[in-house]
Amino acid sequence: MSSTDAIVQIRDLSMTYGSGRSLLGGGGPVVQAVRGVSLTIRRGTTLGLVGESGSGKSTLGRCATLLARPTAGDVLFKGESLVSADRRRLTALRRGFQTVFQDPYSSLNPRKTVARLIREPLDIHGSGNPASRVARVAEMMQLVGLREDQGSRFPHEFSGGQRQRIAIARALVLEPELLVLDEPTSALDVSVQAQIVNLLLRLQADLGLTYFFISHNLHLVRHISDDVAVMYKGQIVETGPSAQFFANPRHDYTQQLIASAV
Repeated sequence: MSSTDAIVQIRDLSMTYGSGRSLLGGGGPVVQAVRGVSLTIRRGTTLGLVGESGSGKSTLGRCATLLARPTAGDVLFKGESLVSADRRRLTALRRGFQTVFQDPYSSLNPRKTVARLIREPLDIHGSGNPASRVARVAEMMQLVGLREDQGSRFPHEFSGGQRQRIAIARALVLEPELLVLDEPTSALDVSVQAQIVNLLLRLQADLGLTYFFISHNLHLVRHISDDVAVMYKGQIVETGPSAQFFANPRHDYTQQLIASAV
């Protein structure tokens, strides 16, 4: 794969929690959540990351966007190192990638209206003028299937699926190229999950987005992903095109995952 095909390159990334020292001076716990992971996400495609709970999936997603700084390794976004970037440059680069989290209610400030929540990234980055920001918020709400007049309401006044639409609108307001989707449907009812996945697929087609889709749900991963990576105990044990992955899994752990999902 040429560098122009890759929007994200994760290189030998590791993340360790704990210092090995306890408050009493003895040995403290050390958890190596991610161990030497290398992955490439192709521009305009979806990479699905699967694995059981505790495998390190969400930690890898946070490290990929520098929400958590990795212990070792690097992340390149469009060929530029996020780990080496200074604070100002990292802030500028973050316009190009955003994260949608599992629980939209906890990721949205309950004391702010929906319009203010969606507008906040524009305010932080100083994008446009007040009138253009208002227009942009209205555009985003319409894009994800919400009405403009709902902007004066608060998150608790919406259903779980509507709150996730708000979170997606907020993530898209700066026109990013990449969305990291960390279990974005697992907190929703099955019928609402399908609506959100269909929305994500439509947005990807219309806007040319790239997705890093993190999930334990193999059925969703199969439906939405072009490529799949399997994570087990902090390491990537198998990668490949989605069709090949599900038709002919090679690793024992992958075979167990697929068998358990049938």
